Parts: sequence; structure tokens; C-alpha cells
Amino acid sequence: MIQHRNIVITGASSGIGKAILEMLAKLENDNRIVAASRSIGKLQGFGENVVLFPCDLSTQEGWTRCL
Repeated sequence: MIQHRNIVITGASSGIGKAILEMLAKLENDNRIVAASRSIGKLQGFGENVVLFPCDLSTQEGWTRCL
């Protein structure tokens, strides 16, 4: 099982990214999860161990803004 990790999930508001976020957020352990997405408004109620990070990683400009 995944434990004691820092995890970054991109595209966390839909599709595979959201499914992975939902799965990992349900685990009762001390993982810290950064959920990056263009639309973090869709991501609520995942608990204290999930940090929502608004970011568009689909372009170079988006990468630069996120740094």
C-alpha cells in the first residue's frame, strides 16, 4: 500500500486523475496529496491531507505561472 508519501496528481478534476485522487484520499494514512487542476472548484471535501492547486499544465505558459 502507498504510505508516508507526497503525491502530486495532475488533471485531478476529471477522468483518471479524479479517480486516482478519490482512491488515494480514501486511504487512512499519512500521505499528502497535491491535486493540480485548471478547475479546482470541482474538487471539494477530500480532507486535510489534500491540497488543491489551481494550475494549467497543458501549456508552457501555464507551467511558468505555476512555478
